[in-house]
Amino acid sequence: PKKKRPSRKGVANKEVTPGGPAPTKRCPHCASTELRSVRVLYDSDKAGYAAAGVAPDGKPYNHLVRRLYRCQWCGRHTSFAEYGMKRKK
Repeated sequence: PKKKRPSRKGVANKEVTPGGPAPTKRCPHCASTELRSVRVLYDSDKAGYAAAGVAPDGKPYNHLVRRLYRCQWCGRHTSFAEYGMKRKK
């Protein structure tokens, strides 16, 4: 049997707090979750743009993409923001 390595001195076990599943995007008109991405809004470059702040879930972000979605159920369009972290070059 393989021996387990002891952990380094002073390293405590980390508490893992699950962030939970990502909130699903819903149509604000009919509450359907069947949405299809139509295009990226404000597309000076197709990958979004640099913006810093704190997302609604409390996590910091430095990259923002706004996408236009079409509801497959009622056919209406709505936009959602997607927040993310990009490494600095």
